[in-house]
Amino acid sequence: MEILSKVSWSGPALKLISYVHELNPSSSVFMIIRHSAREESEDIQKILNAPLTKQGKKAAFEFGQSLPSHFTYHFHHSIIERCKETALCIEKGVRYNGGNTRYQGNLETLTHIKGNSEKIIEFIGRDQENFMRYWMQNQYPPELIEPPLNLAKRTASELMKIFQNNHSPSTIHVFVTHDIHILIYLFYWAKIEKFEEWVQYLEGFILQLKENKLEVYHERGKKELNYPEWWTFS
Repeated sequence: MEILSKVSWSGPALKLISYVHELNPSSSVFMIIRHSAREESEDIQKILNAPLTKQGKKAAFEFGQSLPSHFTYHFHHSIIERCKETALCIEKGVRYNGGNTRYQGNLETLTHIKGNSEKIIEFIGRDQENFMRYWMQNQYPPELIEPPLNLAKRTASELMKIFQNNHSPSTIHVFVTHDIHILIYLFYWAKIEKFEEWVQYLEGFILQLKENKLEVYHERGKKELNYPEWWTFS
């Protein structure tokens, strides 16, 4: 690996790859990851549409190239271009390694946070490292930004629709999204709080849906837990 073996942020991504190699392909798997390395900016408006760097594209390709080829990978992503770029680069890497893929395209809930988009951008830019804590504490008006649990429920609902339409063994559904979304899903789906550490590029977690349990693979380890009480299967 020319990039992933060298960059400072690759530890969680490499751990995730190692977990995929350990998986028993007996049921469908979901891998939820952040996009690869993007161009940096202090301007929140520029960050919103910042593309991947050349290094980020190469790292995503290496990520895909390192995944085991006995799975079929289905790619879903946020509508933001860097997430699409990440998905396509990973897909290219998987195919280079002889694996099978299906490109599924945009999944709206991996991008959209309901509310007033201008105010949400204002909250993120103004509160910065405090944004997640304020949001989790419901300090923002819900008519301006939906409660974070709502986002977790909406994405879980979309995940289950995908699962019910295609729950064949040896399939991994890859969701490419953003750091904020990863933090929310980790907390409400997997009971993992990571707000002080933030999320590295290509970091994420794996869900394997069992009959009565969720199996979670994350940088901090593996665990099995009950489905959240609000999780629906219909």
